[in-house]
Amino acid sequence: MKSYYFLIGIFIVLFSCSESNDQIDYDQITKKIMTNAEQMESLWNQGNLNAYMDFYYRSPALFRIANQEFINGWEQAFGRYLYLYPSQENLDKIKIVTESLDIISNQAAIHYGIRYYIDHDKKIKSSESFSILWKQIEGEWLIVKIHTCES
Repeated sequence: MKSYYFLIGIFIVLFSCSESNDQIDYDQITKKIMTNAEQMESLWNQGNLNAYMDFYYRSPALFRIANQEFINGWEQAFGRYLYLYPSQENLDKIKIVTESLDIISNQAAIHYGIRYYIDHDKKIKSSESFSILWKQIEGEWLIVKIHTCES
C-alpha cells in the first residue's frame, strides 16, 4: 500500500510542475545528477558511508523502500546501512548504471537504473533496480524518495 502512495506522490510532482519545457535546463540538471551518482558510487566503494549519505535529504521526510521494507527518515535510512554493513569488510563494491533520467522540472527528476554489487573477486554478486526521486533543495540535488528491488 505504501508503494501505491509513493507512486501517487511521484505523479503529483509530475503534474504539479507548471514550467514549460523551454525553461528547464535539461543538460545542467542531467550533468549534476549524474555527477552525484558517480560521486556516490566512488564514496561507497571507498567505504565512506557518511559522505555517501550526504546525497540523501537529511530529513524525516526521506522515504526509502527496499525489499518490501519501508524506511522513513534520514536517520533510519543511515541506521539501516550501518546495520547491514557494520564494517568496510562487509561492503561490496557497487557499479551504478543509469537506464533513464526523467527531468520533471528545474527542481525534480526521476532516476531509473541498476546498482550492481561486486564481490572481492570482482564478480557481480547481486543487483537491484532502483527509482530515485531527486529534488533540488537549497541549491543541492538530493535524494528524497528511493525504491529498490533486488533483481
